[in-house]
Amino acid sequence: MTAPFFDPFALGDDPFAHFAEMRALGGIARGAAPYPQLADAHYVFSHELVSRVLKHPALLQAPPGRYE
Repeated sequence: MTAPFFDPFALGDDPFAHFAEMRALGGIARGAAPYPQLADAHYVFSHELVSRVLKHPALLQAPPGRYE
């Protein structure tokens, strides 16, 4: 399954409907990167996914230790 494309810079005045749609489609989307030197980015749309991503050792975003 291919992740849907998400452009956070084209959401308009009410982004929450777009966030709900992305959560309904699985909670992760490939999209426009926030920095021009990056080709694209991945966005996550649920607390559970954000927590799992930040704790994943391969992503090196969280220092070792216990997380709640």
